[in-house]
Amino acid sequence: MPEQTTDARSGNEAAFTWKVDGMDCASCVGKIQTALAKLPGVLDVRASVMTETLTAAVDQTRTSSEEIEARVAGLGYTLTRQLPAPSNRGAGSEEPDHPHADARSGGHVHRPDPDLRAEVLSALANAVVLLVLTIYILYEAYRRFVDPP
Repeated sequence: MPEQTTDARSGNEAAFTWKVDGMDCASCVGKIQTALAKLPGVLDVRASVMTETLTAAVDQTRTSSEEIEARVAGLGYTLTRQLPAPSNRGAGSEEPDHPHADARSGGHVHRPDPDLRAEVLSALANAVVLLVLTIYILYEAYRRFVDPP
C-alpha cells in the first residue's frame, strides 16, 4: 500500500506516492501522467524522472490506488511503496530515500556521485586525446600548405 495522505478539504481526497521502476526519461513521465489523467477522479498527477517517483491526488470515491497501480503496471512500469518522509525535516533528520541530506547546511548537500565522477573524468580524458589528435592533424596540414614538398 502506498503512502496515503488524506486531504483536509474533503474526506474523499487522498494523495498517494510510489517509487517507479523503469521510468527513465521525460517520455516515460509523459506517458504515465497522460494515462493516469484519463482515470476518473484523478485530481493531480506528478511524476519525476529525477526522483523516480509518482504522486497522485485522487477522489477515492471514483479512483483507488489499486486502479492507478494497475494502469501504470499495464504501461510496463513497476510501482513500489515510497517510504513516508519525516515530518520534522531539518536539524538532524535523515530521510531514508535521501542519503545526502545534511542538517549542517540547511538540510541539503550534494556529494559527488563516484560513478558520475568516473564518467566525467573518462569523457574529459577522451576529449583531451581528441584535441591533441586534431591539433596534430591541423598542424600537419598547415605545414604541408606552407612548405610544399
